[in-house]
Order: sequence, then C-alpha cells, then structure tokens
Amino acid sequence: MYKISSIQGNNPTLLSHQAYFIHRWGELFEKSHLHYRKLSYPCVRAVLKESVQVIENYKTEVLYEHNVFEIFTEVITTLKRNKVFEDQFKEDWSLVISRLELFLTEKETFLQHINRMEKHRKLELPLTLIKGLLNKLENIDIPKLYVDLLSKELSKSTLSFEQIDNYLELLMSELIFEGHHKQYLYRWGQGVLVSDGESSFLKKLERISELGIKNKRNFECFIPLRLPDGYDSLIGTDGPLTFFSDPDRARLTIDDAYDVPQVHDAPVIEFFKKDTHIARIKLAATDDVAAINTAREELSSITRLFTLENRHKLYNPGNFTQALVFDLSTKKINTDPIIEVSQYGLQVTRSDTYIKINMSSKLTGKYKGLDQLLQWCRVIQDSPKETGLVAMWSLMEYLFITEPTNKRKGIIEYATPYLSQFYLKSLVYRCRELIKQNQTGNEILKDVVQERLGIESIDKKNKEIKLHYLLQFIAEHKNEAMSAFTGDSLSQRYIGLLNKYMQLRGKKIWFYEYLNEFEKQIESDLSRAYRLRNILTHQAYVDKIFFEEIYERLSFYLKLILDDMLYSMSLQPDNSLHQLVKIKKESYEDYKKLITGIDKVTSYKDLLKTKSLLI
Repeated sequence: MYKISSIQGNNPTLLSHQAYFIHRWGELFEKSHLHYRKLSYPCVRAVLKESVQVIENYKTEVLYEHNVFEIFTEVITTLKRNKVFEDQFKEDWSLVISRLELFLTEKETFLQHINRMEKHRKLELPLTLIKGLLNKLENIDIPKLYVDLLSKELSKSTLSFEQIDNYLELLMSELIFEGHHKQYLYRWGQGVLVSDGESSFLKKLERISELGIKNKRNFECFIPLRLPDGYDSLIGTDGPLTFFSDPDRARLTIDDAYDVPQVHDAPVIEFFKKDTHIARIKLAATDDVAAINTAREELSSITRLFTLENRHKLYNPGNFTQALVFDLSTKKINTDPIIEVSQYGLQVTRSDTYIKINMSSKLTGKYKGLDQLLQWCRVIQDSPKETGLVAMWSLMEYLFITEPTNKRKGIIEYATPYLSQFYLKSLVYRCRELIKQNQTGNEILKDVVQERLGIESIDKKNKEIKLHYLLQFIAEHKNEAMSAFTGDSLSQRYIGLLNKYMQLRGKKIWFYEYLNEFEKQIESDLSRAYRLRNILTHQAYVDKIFFEEIYERLSFYLKLILDDMLYSMSLQPDNSLHQLVKIKKESYEDYKKLITGIDKVTSYKDLLKTKSLLI
C-alpha cells in the first residue's frame, strides 16, 4: 500500500476524496489477496463472454437448462450493477435486460419443450443480443470512458468514499480483463499517481487511458529449463515457442534481430551463462509482469506434457523463477522481472501443524477425515490448473455433500458460513492495522478509547486496542475516532464503514444486509465454478479469458474454508469433518439471528466470535 506521507507530500493540494482514490488504488492492487474485503465482481465483458460459452456448451449437451437460466440471471445482475456503462448505453442495456427477463419468465414453457432444436431456436434471440452488446463493448476504449467519468466525478468538491469504491472496483475488473497484471497496476499507480512530479491530479488521472487493450506490446521472454532426454527435435524450431541448447545463442538472437546494445551488458551475459536449455516465448501483453507470468504458464502447460511418457513420469521442469524479459517496443531488457510464485494451487496456513497431527492421529482414531482432506489438497497442488479446478470442486463435494442431492446447492449452503462469518472480524482487524501505521493517530485513539471504555480495553501484552473494544468505540463514537486521523482518508473510510455496519436498518443491523448481498455473490461465484467444472470434465480446456479469474477466486475461497476447518479440527479432535461442517452452519445461523437487532447484542465481542486463522 502507498504511504500516506508520500501521497500527501507529493501533492499537498489533494482533496480528501482524491487522496482516498490513490490510497484505494494501492490497496486493491497490492500483491497479496485482501481477504477482509469481498473480491470485486467480474466485469461486464467477462460475464457476456461466459454466457456465450454457456449457451454453446448447452447446445452440445455439456451443460443443462438450469445453467442457461443461471447465466442469464447473472448477466442481468451484472448489467444492472454497472451504472457507468448503463448511462452510456441506455438503449442497449434496456433491450438486453428486458429480453432476458422476458426469457426467464417463460422458463416453464421452455422446459416443457421436448424438441431440443426448438429450444435452440428460442435461444437465438438472447444469444444475438448478447453477442451484439459484447461486440459494441469490445470496440470502445473502456479505460478512456472511465477516465472521462472519473475526471468529472473527482473534480467535485466532495465525493463519497463509497462511490469511489464502486467506481474503482468496476475499473479494476475491466483493467484485469484487458490483460494487466495486478502487480504492474500497483507499480503503475506508485509511479504515476504517487511519485510523478505532475502537480495536477486530473492530469495524472488522464493517464489511466494508457492502460487500454490497444496498448498491448510485443515481448520476448527467456526462461532457463532442462529438456528431458529425447526431445532434441524441439530445439531450434521457429514459432512463438523456441528452445535453444546454447543459451548464449539465444542472447545473440536479440542483438541480431533488433540491434540491442544491452545484450552485451554484464547482467544480461550472466543470465545466459547457464548449462541448461533456454526457452524463448514470443507474445503480446499489456505489461512486463503480465508477459512473464503468461509465458511461465504457457511453458508450464507444454512441459507437463513430457510426463505423458513413462520414461519421464518424474520429470519436473521447476517453477521457472528465473527469467528475462525483452520489450520490443522500448528495446529494453529486464533481467529481474516480477514473478508471481504463489499464484498456483492452495496455500494452507500452518500446514506443518496439520501434517504432524495427521501422523499421530492414525494411532488415536481422532481427527476423522483429516487424512482424506490433506490427500485432496495434494491432488490439487500436483495438478495442472484445469485439473486442479475440477479437484477443488471434488474436495468441496467431499467436505459438504453427504447425501446424493443437488450438489451445487449443498456446497453453496455449507460453504457460505465459512466465507461470510469471518468478514466483520477481518474488517476490524484491517482497520486496526491501518490505524497502527498512523502512529500519531493511533496514540490519540488509544488514549480516548481507554478514557471512554476503561483500562480493560487495551491489551496488556501488545499495548493495542482489543478488537471488540475498537468496534464498540467506532460504533458509538464515530466522530471522535475519525478526528484522530485527519488527512488519513483510508483509515477514515474503514472507520466510517464499521460505524455504518453497526447502525440499524429497520430492525436489523446494516451488517446483516451486507451479508445477504455477500451471500448472493458467493452463490454466483460457486455457480460459475460449477459450470466451469462441468465443461472441463467434458473437454479438458476452457477459454482462459474467464478461467483464470474463476480459478483464482475458487482457490481463494477454498483457502479460507480450509484454514477455518483445520483450525477447528485442531481444537475439536473428537469431531469429524462433517460434524464440524454442521456445527459451523448452525453457528452461522445463530450469528445471523444475533445481528438482526442491536438490542440483542450484549457484547461487541459476540459479533467478532469466529474460531479461525483467517487473520
């Protein structure tokens, strides 16, 4: 995240909502997942493309009628949510939404048709409208559209932080769909929005238009590896992927083709001074981070095919953490590109603890189900992404399905408590971490909290405000909490958000309404993953345009579930996994009853009760 002092110091004339825009940009695009906030929604184009593929897979009998109705519902929801595009394309938005809603009202009639060709014919109009809207969106400069809107909105004297969040999350999903890598966007924001000497915030904002798809550039990525014996025929072939047996020859091809003096610099020479093969991958990408990580994925998918031969079953090409990137447009060579090494599979917190427990449990008969759970994790970790996604869904079936009923519905029903109940605690934790970074504001707040709520509100060990006392103070004394952080817009945003969640909306705490919306998003995400799983079981490949997003989201959700579940199992070794799942569901139902009214909350600590390692 960008430092407050850097943002304000480089441009002291920033308005509070402009500073918050920069803060939030850094927060959304920083390297690690932010599990205290919900993930952003998929962009309109992603959902439209997915709907086209769902219909095509329905026609080939890979998917079913209910999948078509699900995706049409998601298209309607996505279109209604995006007010930016709706204002620009009123007629198109209205036409597509109205036609899809009409189709949904005729569901029973559609299902009663016996003739499949008649069903296909009825799908032609919705499919044509969706393709037409998608084509229109593909032919406009979407980043420029957002620049025009943001310039108008952010030039106002005031703008709510919530509205900025809405704009930024929509823009974020669009930029990632364009092909940009999150780490590149974080560095771009650091360079342009924070460090650039331009004094005008609006002129900095205009540079977001540089991030459009039309600005894709050509790259050549070089990655060392060792080919297995018997594959010499791959060396020297021409095309997007080429292997070299002589690494230095690969270096000289850059100079021969493009006349690049940098190939003679010591770091470049040192990179190619290896006793391995070198792979060169040519591709177009929006930035160098996206280029190298896409190249690594492509190389990995090729080298995994080598293990199809019995003699190479144990072949391991490695994780390709060494790489060099050559940008053809600038003729610059980067010998130290940013490589994302933790994006693959599952990362379980404190896995060594659970492996140790599992080793001892074989003698005691406790921790029932732990062995199967860890084996499923191993299958996911050892598999290519496509197989891994299918295995993730199978793991959730193992965890949550005990009867041969509607598996998708059952998984959603039992997974939701794990993904929802931790959120408020994580949000309060995040707020505290932000507050601690502002040392002056933190000390002021600690003094005020101790004065108002007593000495027991401060943790004796770490000298920080206890989480439930922080929530209580923010809920009851918002203005005092805000006043401790003048100029710190991000901390003020979280304080305001927590205060809002603790207020009544009718007879319910506002946080109850948030959880209801969050549950809808979880249902949508898991439904998308289930459709993708069904497609993959039939054809083993799917369009990467939306596969990566769904894979990332499902692995993220599964990490949250496993961290919570494994921690609970370590505390309750006599309960089986399936017993813990039922207990979790019951505790979540009790939790939602608790937050239906502030008068039912006897202690703010009750609102943060969730046994997990998620934070």
